[in-house]
Amino acid sequence: MYYVSESVVQQTVSQEQVTAAVEHAYTAYATGDAVNFPVVRETLDYADAIFGFKSGFDKSGPVLGVKAGGLWPGNRAKGLANHQSTICLFDAETGSPHALVRGTYLTALRTAAASALSIRHLAKNDAERLGIVGAGGQSEYQIRAALSEREFRTIRIADHNRDQAGQLKQQLDDIDGELIIVDPETMAKESDVIITVTPSREPILKADWIQPGTHLACMGADTKGKHEVDVEIVSNASVFGDDPAQAVTIGEKD
Repeated sequence: MYYVSESVVQQTVSQEQVTAAVEHAYTAYATGDAVNFPVVRETLDYADAIFGFKSGFDKSGPVLGVKAGGLWPGNRAKGLANHQSTICLFDAETGSPHALVRGTYLTALRTAAASALSIRHLAKNDAERLGIVGAGGQSEYQIRAALSEREFRTIRIADHNRDQAGQLKQQLDDIDGELIIVDPETMAKESDVIITVTPSREPILKADWIQPGTHLACMGADTKGKHEVDVEIVSNASVFGDDPAQAVTIGEKD
């Protein structure tokens, strides 16, 4: 059985590779070659943590595996990523464990790949203003992946923690495009593409802030009770999801 450390993953895997793998997985799922098993994701009532399991099988690989992990909001103060994940891969022929892979970095790239692919296929062709709600650990990956799909002229960052927004701006000082810290309303009204990536349980974006034709990639509502956008936004939008049955259970509600 192999063990792949976080450092090895970071040295060998790129966002482009993960985005291509995620696109393949979406295609396999749509054609029936892959299946997702029911997600287990629950609050622990300890350390403010959310923990769960995600698993699936892609017979075109074949690839069989399960990821265990979740969100520990206090980790940043300890010098750790808030999201922690570990992946176990199994031999599809025998069921024996094949590899244990640290998945925190992979999860960040995988989450970013999902929004990047939505931008590639669904955002309007002339979109040049990117907005993001949330400036936590996942936000940098989201922005960089989005920039790999489109040349956004401006990137507007909205977070209730202005210091955290400022830190994100510093982390992105190497990118092209103007970085602007604004409030959520301004961000929404002045963006062609919006990514939401927060742990919020109350709507942040209001329906009358969203301009016609805006593309929203709602990434944060991945647990029962999490909620980032006004229900009217979802009701009035053309909605696309990788797994509709899962989305209506733990995604944004309409």
